[in-house]
Amino acid sequence: YSGDKYFDDTKLYDLQVLGTLGLSDANIAAIRKTPGVADVMPAYKADLLLQLPAGDVAVTRIHSLPTALLDESDPAGYLNRLEVQQGRLPVRSGECVVTQTNLYGGGAVAVGDTLTVAPDNKNVDDTLAVTRFKVVGIVRSSAYFSVEHESASVGSGSVQLVMFIGDEDFAMSAYSGAYVLVQGAAAENALTDAYDDTVEAVQQQLKDIGGAQSAARLKSLTPLYKQR
Repeated sequence: YSGDKYFDDTKLYDLQVLGTLGLSDANIAAIRKTPGVADVMPAYKADLLLQLPAGDVAVTRIHSLPTALLDESDPAGYLNRLEVQQGRLPVRSGECVVTQTNLYGGGAVAVGDTLTVAPDNKNVDDTLAVTRFKVVGIVRSSAYFSVEHESASVGSGSVQLVMFIGDEDFAMSAYSGAYVLVQGAAAENALTDAYDDTVEAVQQQLKDIGGAQSAARLKSLTPLYKQR
């Protein structure tokens, strides 16, 4: 019950929609109109190597935050809400927060530190618009309640640091994915069959539109590939 309340209070997503070619605004609109979808948050995500103040390099998973919504008391569209443990959330370009549990090389990243994208990364200009970030807060995320480290696509293959930055600091041409809240899911305990049944019904609806949405996304990119 405590876990379920924590997930509900932080509006943790029920479903995550991903696309091999990323998601467009049109894809997001189609998801939003799907029966049973209560709310949607498109988001960017990237795995990069970041240089820490002590000189160590950490495999870092970087998530976007909808900074335009953060000043509102109960903003619709802001899912996976962060709990600030120290400092504050990022509201300006070049600011970031990191999760409370991240330790690397025996020391924690602290408020006031500067994290820099390491030169070993490839195609950074296609991923980020900013390469230096000031840590303005330490946060807790319900999406990262496990002590296990997730696999990463760079470096050692294991995520060592989780960081959140404003969505304007990403340079991607498409969203990495979308987080979805399902209507009626919050009324069920997240660890019960009733919750699974509620979510799976909407999951199937999203699968049903997936083929057409994937085809539309590919078609929108085909002229770009032909130009190359």
